[in-house]
Amino acid sequence: MPRGHALWSGAIGFGLVSVPVQLVPAISEHGLELHEVHDADAGRVRRRRECSVCGEDVPYEHVARGIEKDGKQAVLTEEDMAELPLPSKKLFDVLAFVDATEIDVLQMDRAYLLAPASAAANKPYVLLRDTLRQTDRVAIGKITIRTRESLALLRVHGDLMAVHTMLWPDEIRDPEGLAPPASVKVRAQEIEMASSLMELLCTSLGGATGGVSSDLDGVGAGPGRLGPAV
Repeated sequence: MPRGHALWSGAIGFGLVSVPVQLVPAISEHGLELHEVHDADAGRVRRRRECSVCGEDVPYEHVARGIEKDGKQAVLTEEDMAELPLPSKKLFDVLAFVDATEIDVLQMDRAYLLAPASAAANKPYVLLRDTLRQTDRVAIGKITIRTRESLALLRVHGDLMAVHTMLWPDEIRDPEGLAPPASVKVRAQEIEMASSLMELLCTSLGGATGGVSSDLDGVGAGPGRLGPAV
């Protein structure tokens, strides 16, 4: 069982194979977070949820979701959202297996780790994980996390499998007109010089990022800069 709170519980399905799994966040962000504060007294600036009809502040427990159609607003309750007919709410249904080299990282969104949901799931989990590793393939499917259905990629990550939600193809902006014009040329000597510089800076990813921390960590550490959080 995974440590921490599982965001999603269900199964990976492909053919007649079903692998019960639980999904947990793969990242734990850290570092200083910037808040909006009043520059006169450092008080936190609060956001108000104001209703556009009655003008009253709306407590979070009374914030619902709505969808506008034909000029009218329909309010969706949590019960409505739970009853949406999304097959991927409890099933990561594999649509295809593709070579890992075919994936454009531009489509990758959030990352999650998958763990077997029980001891009985260990063997089918290992079977799928090792088959993906040996064939150097990834699985493409759909998954619904909370109320959002996303295209998703399933891949091997060490001894685990990881899921990356993906952007739909029509969410990727057309890059036309962004690249330098074809008339811009570089000489072979310039490429050779740039390659030499790259070789000097070449290291492993861990070596490149191991000592890096946010530049904000040192901000406000001087005498008299820190006050009580309000």
